[in-house]
Amino acid sequence: MLQPGQKLQPGHRLQGRYVIVRELGSGGMGVVYEAYDNRLEKSCVVKEMYPPGDPAEAEIIAKAFKREGKTLASLNHPNLPRVTDYFTESGNYYLAMDLISGQGMDKLIGSQGLSESVVLRYADQLLGVLEYIHSQKVVHRDIKPANIIVQLDGRCVLVDFGLAKVGSGKMTDYSMPGRTPQYAPPEQYGSGTDERSDLYSLAATLYHLLTGKPPTLSTDRAAGKKLVPLRQLRPNVSLNTAQVIEQTLQPVSAQRYQSATEMRAAIKSKSDPTGAPDTNHPSLFTDIHKYTKPWKNVLTLLRNLPRRQQIAVGVAAFIFLAVLASAMISGLTPQATEEMASATPQPQLAVVNVTGTTAPKPKATLLLSDTPAPSATTRPTPLPTMTQTPSDTPEPKPSDTAKPQPTVTPLPSNTALPVATMTLVAVTQPPVDTPRPANTPMPKATSGTIQGSSSLLTLAPNVTLNLVRVPAGAFLMGSTDADSQADGDEKPQHSVTLSDYLIGKYEVTNAQYAAYAQAKGLNWSIPSGKENHPVVNVSWDDAVAFCSWASQVTGRKVTLPTEAQWEKAARGTDGRIYPWGNEAPDSTRANFNQNVGGTTAVGSYPTGISPYGLADTAGNVWEWTADWYDGNYYASSPASNPQGPTTGTGRVVRGGGWYFNSSLVRAAYRFWLVPAYRRGYVGFRVASAPGS
Repeated sequence: MLQPGQKLQPGHRLQGRYVIVRELGSGGMGVVYEAYDNRLEKSCVVKEMYPPGDPAEAEIIAKAFKREGKTLASLNHPNLPRVTDYFTESGNYYLAMDLISGQGMDKLIGSQGLSESVVLRYADQLLGVLEYIHSQKVVHRDIKPANIIVQLDGRCVLVDFGLAKVGSGKMTDYSMPGRTPQYAPPEQYGSGTDERSDLYSLAATLYHLLTGKPPTLSTDRAAGKKLVPLRQLRPNVSLNTAQVIEQTLQPVSAQRYQSATEMRAAIKSKSDPTGAPDTNHPSLFTDIHKYTKPWKNVLTLLRNLPRRQQIAVGVAAFIFLAVLASAMISGLTPQATEEMASATPQPQLAVVNVTGTTAPKPKATLLLSDTPAPSATTRPTPLPTMTQTPSDTPEPKPSDTAKPQPTVTPLPSNTALPVATMTLVAVTQPPVDTPRPANTPMPKATSGTIQGSSSLLTLAPNVTLNLVRVPAGAFLMGSTDADSQADGDEKPQHSVTLSDYLIGKYEVTNAQYAAYAQAKGLNWSIPSGKENHPVVNVSWDDAVAFCSWASQVTGRKVTLPTEAQWEKAARGTDGRIYPWGNEAPDSTRANFNQNVGGTTAVGSYPTGISPYGLADTAGNVWEWTADWYDGNYYASSPASNPQGPTTGTGRVVRGGGWYFNSSLVRAAYRFWLVPAYRRGYVGFRVASAPGS
């Protein structure tokens, strides 16, 4: 028998069915766990709520739990998380639901907003889910960017029904009012909400997505303050899009669109743009239904409410907890070149928001497929590798808007495989900064690359690996509060000491991977004209298999770098934000944010190299590392040669990619993917111990 407030331990079974894997987060009223459902044979989230000591409050919770659980479990829509079970055991209340991976939309917006085409696709999905829940007599009442998750397949998932109103009648005492002011309509402050209230909140969300700023508060508008016209902030948004959104932001509900169906039809029918091409807001996804960032998980369950309201809101939030990212940013079999694969089965991981702790964060990944990713069958830790199949979906084309092209410096080559002429560079240890408090100013990065002697590892005739020696010593790992883009899992910044090691100067190329594929008899060929581009569409296991083969043919141990090894090699010792320093990236330093529209040959950005001479550690492709991901790992990681957690759900990838924005290509940015994941923006580089 569990005691009140006692947490479940890994291996504990609930209902003889749900095996607890690990805690994801906790708060004053309960705990959220990752679990494995033995009956359905898949991973899930189990949310536990403790009953209060007050019998009257306990009765409120019991009524709310039963009512809301039953209602929400009956909802079935591709843009909603599924509640699969609810039950009581040992006096506590439990709810089981799907694991959801992706990124909170609030993490994707940026100061200038998203492209109109992307926002309109999101709007269509969200209006579709509102049509559905409104038909089921459910009003969400808290639509906002943080409650919309963009999944790996480009699908938007509406989460957190903590303030939902179920039924058309007057709300009961256990379904308490609440609101998020930036997105709440005037009637949510007292006169009563209905379906049109959700439309106002969605319009406020779309306004924010397009402009980078939420609209004027409805309470301020009631006091006489005017709404800033959308096109005043974003002139290149089409007139019709702006009109639809602004009409739906009318303070009087009778002056808005009267249903999600009506608003959806208005957006679809009014597609005649009047503005010039929007060169200031390139699409974060190319011709999307498709996008997310990476990799993040900051969590929110209860606001600062009086006790009784906190309980009531907590019950509903417990049922549909806000799923966030913090989390990009955010594959196929290697035979697919750089093509965007249709999403294949992925284990889903929930980003659970519970006041009190920060849970691990699935960071969103760019959703480059129109096909929803079905749930995958997984087991409790360690999770098995999954098999994925290639897709013939063509790689997205770059935007028609002219974008600056990088200066591509061809690598020297005396053979048909230019990789063979790259060199291994031995470097001298840069000076080590002493760790500084988290709120101290960002250090001034020292420019320049430290280079020395060179050597090669031969994989096959005319095909070599090129490794840079990184000397032993300490470096600053992670981020401080001085970096406004830093996520919680990058903190605290801490000093880490590493033994000397070797790491790839370049990402593993198609030419190098072809040598492995030929030796192993794989049905794989070099994409035309891309011999020296990084290999993509490789899973973590594919990368490890390449390293094992390279170890055999070179006679020395070749591995994936640890997360710490990767970060030191990418940024040096002085805590700089990017490989070259603290200056923001541009098209001369990195292949990111679709400034090219696909991968580029390795080493194409000589002004973007790291202090140790590594190329493309910012952008081009995400790079697999050896470590499992844990969002809280930095709080207790070893100070010397950390190897990462012993188990986990996803493996860490670093460096961002050609599809991702500047915040995701920072040297300290952490992201994870399930080991079986393959996409046209995921590759790897290798590491080795000196003399191994």
